[in-house]
Amino acid sequence: MTDFKVSPRDQQVIDLLLLGYSNPEIAVELGISLRTVKEHLRLLAGKAGIQGAPGSQRVKLALRFRPVANPPKFRGLAPRQAEIAQLACAGSSNQEIADKLGIQVGVVKNRLREVFEKLGVWSRLELAMRYGAA
Repeated sequence: MTDFKVSPRDQQVIDLLLLGYSNPEIAVELGISLRTVKEHLRLLAGKAGIQGAPGSQRVKLALRFRPVANPPKFRGLAPRQAEIAQLACAGSSNQEIADKLGIQVGVVKNRLREVFEKLGVWSRLELAMRYGAA
């Protein structure tokens, strides 16, 4: 899973991240500050060589540490929705997706809302955990 050492506290943060907890929820669960949670995630992303916006780093970290599984296909999605969903699962930001596909960021946001509704997920992280490549 990883080629670097993870502290017990880092592992707790990762475990809660994999369960879909938000940063504030992780802070409350572990009895630490939100700033400390963000610092753990920032350091883990650095050790893993993950770059990008904090939201996309969360997705990429979760994908890095999740158990390996065969993700299901994007059934019921239009081709463009599936393309956007796949890029979001890989940790791309809305701006990165828009740039890659030559569309406006607002279109990406709308398509992601549609994807979330059709697939029954609430967030990019949940989308990535269910459908992201192993």
